[in-house]
Amino acid sequence: DDMGLGKTVQALALLLRRAPDGPALVVAPTSLGFNWAREAQQFAPGLTLALVRSGSELAQLGPLGPGDVVVTSYGLAARHAERLGETAWATLVLDESQSVKNAATQRAKALHGIEARFTLALTGTPVENRAEELWSLFRLVAPGLLGSAASFREELATPIQRGDEVARGALAALVGPFVLRRLKRDVARELPARTEVEHEVVLGRRARERYEEIRRATLRVLDGEDPSTPAQQRRFKALQALTRLRQLACHPGLLDPAWGHGSRKLDALAELLERLRDEGHKALVFSQFTSFLAKARARVAELGLTACYLDGSTPPKARQAEVDRFQAGGADVFLLSLKAGGTGLNLTAATYVIHLDPWWNPAVEDQATDRAHRIGQDQPVTVYRLIAKDTVEEGIVRLHAEKRELADALLAGAGSSEALGYEEMVALIAGGGAVASEDEDDEPEDDDGAEVAPAEPAPVSAPPEPPARRRRAAAPRATDADDPALARLASRLDDAVAAGTLGASAAKSYLRVMRRVLAFAVERALDATSEDALDAYVTAVESGALAAPKSDPAFARGAFKWLRGPDHHEH
Repeated sequence: DDMGLGKTVQALALLLRRAPDGPALVVAPTSLGFNWAREAQQFAPGLTLALVRSGSELAQLGPLGPGDVVVTSYGLAARHAERLGETAWATLVLDESQSVKNAATQRAKALHGIEARFTLALTGTPVENRAEELWSLFRLVAPGLLGSAASFREELATPIQRGDEVARGALAALVGPFVLRRLKRDVARELPARTEVEHEVVLGRRARERYEEIRRATLRVLDGEDPSTPAQQRRFKALQALTRLRQLACHPGLLDPAWGHGSRKLDALAELLERLRDEGHKALVFSQFTSFLAKARARVAELGLTACYLDGSTPPKARQAEVDRFQAGGADVFLLSLKAGGTGLNLTAATYVIHLDPWWNPAVEDQATDRAHRIGQDQPVTVYRLIAKDTVEEGIVRLHAEKRELADALLAGAGSSEALGYEEMVALIAGGGAVASEDEDDEPEDDDGAEVAPAEPAPVSAPPEPPARRRRAAAPRATDADDPALARLASRLDDAVAAGTLGASAAKSYLRVMRRVLAFAVERALDATSEDALDAYVTAVESGALAAPKSDPAFARGAFKWLRGPDHHEH
């Protein structure tokens, strides 16, 4: 089901119904154990629930019978799978089952050895990145339904990735009888609306200079990388570089402890929180960087606001205490790390959610947002995403459009996507820069204070309108089959996608850029596949003479490498 629709309560109803058949095992993230205990006490007091948090507690369990429910974590279940496998479980419940989406992990393999007469997998995001994730879940829920991993990949996953509607329909028909998929818009019509606002933050002068300095230095290092370096090593270096740039976009002090010039994102957050306080609203604030949350926590204290805090190091009891305090009105703001606070919490006391930085997969952000926008919420929820202008964050947001197709990839006929490849990451770095802002000279010397005032939170009765997205003029589109160069490029990209050496989203990007290069070359009477055409296009884009995405030069160079043949491109 969609996030926030009460999957835990539904699972408890199932456990009550199946209680006479024998004991049940619930495997959930460590942080959700207390939540299961509380929900069971409230909605299913007839069950006898044991929360097992260690190997010694597991060893102390006595004989189990009808109505008994053991709740434990994925880590403990994996370590003690043999011991748990000795019990004849009537029911097995896997909460937040995307935790075992990778069948190759030891965790997934270990859980496969725990047998039950009936298995239920609970998740709001059954598919996040690849069709194989669905295979992994069904290996636990209905072993054998989707065949072997190799046959599934060959007959279904790869064709679906390439856009094969027949394969997609076949897989949907296979899993359909075993999937109960309900969305908020379908079953919770009384749930208030959710408004999402992308709020642009302009870096200050010093922060922009530092960001550009590191971005350009990074590109020089990556451009000079030895072609013989293993692809995985190149990708790791690019990912490290992207992480540094993402931290800089949040606060240069995350990389430089001596930084003393503030952060425009913290300024924007402070203005938002002050206005929310004046209007009597509470907010959840998420970041993937705990170091940034620490700075946000200090800023919140300066504002005189009370705050709850939760990250991956928060013990389960303290975690639940913070949730209870916030829900009871004991704090204005709840600061949470994205991964630790993104699932299993009920935080409907908040009507505003603020994401300080974008995560690669929007499904993770959606899960976090639905801590507030869920059953029990009786007010509209407004979501702010603070995006640093002209940084890699804008590129990540563009990727979200493709990633959002994944949640319904095989359940409602949408598409699929792959993890970022090396060339895509380099393109993100290349595109995540900007010239100085027009009002740079008027900026305060201390580089502190919002250059652009944050959008003011609207009253509950009138949520703010999301800002209009910038539009780019589309280049004339060539027909791939009619142009020899495009046909050759498309064929090579298809082969690479099928072989698993190139992501589908990267292949689409190469083709899109190549079409623009061809249109550009035709207008200027250039040989479209020549180095002259490539150089002219790159120069026109980088100089601003041609309106095109900032990542085009990197993708254009990559497309030409693929066009020349497999010996010229980098995986």
